[in-house]
Amino acid sequence: MTSNSASTLWRASHPDFPDDIRFALEALSHLQAHRQSGWFAKEAGGQLFGRAADTGLLVVTASGPYKGDTRTRTSYRSNPHAAARAIAEMRERGLFYLGEWHTHPEPHPRPSRSDVNAFIQLVKNSRFATAVPVLVIQGQACSPMGLAVLTCENRKLLPWSVVDSPSAPAALA
Repeated sequence: MTSNSASTLWRASHPDFPDDIRFALEALSHLQAHRQSGWFAKEAGGQLFGRAADTGLLVVTASGPYKGDTRTRTSYRSNPHAAARAIAEMRERGLFYLGEWHTHPEPHPRPSRSDVNAFIQLVKNSRFATAVPVLVIQGQACSPMGLAVLTCENRKLLPWSVVDSPSAPAALA
């Protein structure tokens, strides 16, 4: 599968990077299935997996949430043993660990201070298959505005713009 695949729905870009990050239907469907739509819904999260594509990264799928995760309405911490198992299983399928995802109880998500600190620590202590680890936050909205995509570089999170891909089907509208 390449970045031009018909199953690629949304694309994230950043003015300082020549490549983009594309999201396949499977990954977006997984994230959106866990949106916090109810008042008492708890945050969910997990890991992102994919591969290099002609124009950057392709996020093919996502894992989690897992039994044993720590979840509240406004916080999430992945079960580290389950996450490690998912990373190993996806590696066997030929997919690489690209980063993390979780939900927020707001339509258009923004990273909290604890999101920033936790992801910077994770980047320091983890091995990613990309030089630019990805953090995705799924808000309550299904549109591209409901997805925050950030990368970590030099201990700072950089926000990327998310848009519909030119050939995107209206599968998630």
